[in-house]
Amino acid sequence: MSTSEDFNLEYGELLVAATEIQIWIEEYRRLLESEVDAFEFFDYSMIGLQ
Repeated sequence: MSTSEDFNLEYGELLVAATEIQIWIEEYRRLLESEVDAFEFFDYSMIGLQ
């Protein structure tokens, strides 16, 4: 595999991770706006990550 292919793979993985983080932040903001306990959200998200 060439160096550029390695870079493209790593860049793609970073994009996926960034997208997941962005979604997590948007969900967190939505829950804060709805005045849900942030700790409940944290517990929920940790369950989702396992």
